Amino acid sequence: MADSLSDFLDMALPDLDLRRDVLSCLASSIRLANGLSPACWSLGVRDRGAAVRLNCGRTEVFVIHSEGINLLFDAKKPPATGRLIGRHSDAPAAIYWQFAPSDFRTAYEDLREAHLRALQSTERRSSHARTHQPKVVAFLRKFLAQPDLPDPVYGTRRGRDNRAVSANGDDVQASSEHQLLSMLREVEEAAEPFNPNDIADGRLRVLASLVQRRGQSDFRRALLSAYGGRCAVSGCAVEEVLEAAHILPYLGPETNHVQNGLLLRADVHALFDLGRIWFDPDTLALQLHPSLAGTEYAQFKGRPLRLPSNKRAHPSRKALRKRRAT
Repeated sequence: MADSLSDFLDMALPDLDLRRDVLSCLASSIRLANGLSPACWSLGVRDRGAAVRLNCGRTEVFVIHSEGINLLFDAKKPPATGRLIGRHSDAPAAIYWQFAPSDFRTAYEDLREAHLRALQSTERRSSHARTHQPKVVAFLRKFLAQPDLPDPVYGTRRGRDNRAVSANGDDVQASSEHQLLSMLREVEEAAEPFNPNDIADGRLRVLASLVQRRGQSDFRRALLSAYGGRCAVSGCAVEEVLEAAHILPYLGPETNHVQNGLLLRADVHALFDLGRIWFDPDTLALQLHPSLAGTEYAQFKGRPLRLPSNKRAHPSRKALRKRRAT
């Protein structure tokens, strides 16, 4: 399995950096699906090794194949790059879109929340033929150096507090997610304070093909610099697992403001996106969903965010308050 998968990826994603980007996004989707329910997803190869596919419920939500990458997401406005593949009856509001590998990483960042909405829709219809292949996850763990990337746990149900509970009553810990980041400066000229009430959708005012790319790498670099290369929650300094998280969703370049961002470890970012953790806008202390009580994340409950030394880079309390209200 590992050899055939490696051979397929050599053909479909010959550029090593692109391969790492695409597989990091796949790992992110696995963690998001696992956060919804450890029993709702499966990962494997199909068409005799000609594609790698992630299923959530019965639905393929992320497919890598020789012609590109297919992603399922729930969005009213289609992205500027790629092309429509179709829709799925299990997620009628969502669309399948095919991207070239060179466009995918930036598109995935922009569509992350729309992708999560599609996962939530398909997870509710989680009956499927469980064709999970653990060797594919094992390959990703080794290639991405993410040893905690989960396998699904079948036979689980939801307990009264929304925890995932196995058939024998044991708690099933759902972990979370993804990727890489570079390093550098820039935050000293932070510009005007971020005002979440003044956001206009930049996609209406600029060429859509530029919107998907513009500012993403600068946003990451600004957060890495602002937070000293450490997760704002855990203090983790391993750059490969640190991610740029938006407080309010991406709507164009205006939302790529350092005050609308947090530098978070991949799993913490996933929990933030899933609404399992949030931050009190007055105290900036981490708040925890009851489903995470008794897990390793309980140690962070009530802990204030690690703030940048530059006050102009502190997260916007207005944005944190608006996120909780929506």
